[in-house]
Amino acid sequence: SAQLERARVGVAMGEGGTPPASLSMLADPFPDRKGFASGAFTAGGNLGLLGGVLLVSGMASQMGWRATFAIT
Repeated sequence: SAQLERARVGVAMGEGGTPPASLSMLADPFPDRKGFASGAFTAGGNLGLLGGVLLVSGMASQMGWRATFAIT
């Protein structure tokens, strides 16, 4: 629908400038470890996704999808 499309465009416009600014802010306190800092920052999203999938799937298998949905 058009409303969903507008919402997704708005999110994309808002998030577009975030990674360069974040990596620039990380480079200031870690001038000699820029590569490590940006790698850890980038890996954080993937690790969070993996942890969430494992946690929620475990919850769903133990409590059922309805209870998991209500909790999360």
